Amino acid sequence: MFDTIDYNHAAPADTLGCKVATDTDNVVEALLGAGVPFAAPVKAPMATIMPDGSTRVVPHRFNLVDSTGRVVGENVTERYEPIGFGEQLSVLDAIRVAGTSFNMDRVVEFDGRRIFFSVRLDGLSYDATGTGDEVTPYLWMRGSHDSSCATQVFISLRRAHCTNQLATTKTLAKRMGLPFMSVRHTKSAHDRLRLAGEIVANCEEIVMTQRAIMQGLAATPFSSTDFANFVDVLMPAPPEPMAGQPTRGYTKAMNRRELLFDLYEYGRGAHSGRGTKWQALNAVTEYTTHHIATRGGDREQKLFLSTIEGPAARLNEKALALLTA
Repeated sequence: MFDTIDYNHAAPADTLGCKVATDTDNVVEALLGAGVPFAAPVKAPMATIMPDGSTRVVPHRFNLVDSTGRVVGENVTERYEPIGFGEQLSVLDAIRVAGTSFNMDRVVEFDGRRIFFSVRLDGLSYDATGTGDEVTPYLWMRGSHDSSCATQVFISLRRAHCTNQLATTKTLAKRMGLPFMSVRHTKSAHDRLRLAGEIVANCEEIVMTQRAIMQGLAATPFSSTDFANFVDVLMPAPPEPMAGQPTRGYTKAMNRRELLFDLYEYGRGAHSGRGTKWQALNAVTEYTTHHIATRGGDREQKLFLSTIEGPAARLNEKALALLTA
């Protein structure tokens, strides 16, 4: 009866990018092994072509050129502070120094500008329900050569039953009472990165806080009626269209709701923590990790980014807020 809904792909966080050798215990070595430039890009004068064909240097504006000669950022100001991927990711070396058991996992690069790097915290895995429902925390860092994103460090929880991902966004971190690290490309970036390393060194404390919340959900009864009321708030049913009105939007919205109910009853791992808030949360994270709609481009990339900064992340945030209210 349970675990009958399937999907034809693993979680994007398990398939995108480059797998890093598990015996690598140094972030910079792993970065070099993945072939990713790690030195800070250089600010080069920005030029523009005039109507007469001549070239004019634009005052106080620069392009960013990495160590391979590739332009990885355009039109930045003098205040912009380049940060190399090596410096950004060396923050994660604090885990090694602190003695936490971990394995390097994956490097995901987008157009040479943005990079995601994950560390699997094997020593901090836990059983959410007491029945073998294993959850493994991953420490992710995101950074960029340009201003497309700040450098951020966050914990993502991965459930073994279904490879669902729950990323700790800034909103989720605030709700859980956890630190959230975000470093912009300014002159103070280097000092703030060192501070981020100190916070990362205490990742065990962060995971233990999350663990208590997840195990609390697994210990809290939640009936099918409770779940129906939960979905009505999380994903409200739209008004039924009148005769002659378009029905496409209504049908899509109702299909999304129906899928959520199906995942609650028959999703992967639906047998574990059945009748609790844990079952409800995993219906949502299974939907956001594997089933939520995306538009254009590479679907795996879109799904991955959505769970961190898009519609999937916002739905996860709303779901956890309702379940922990």
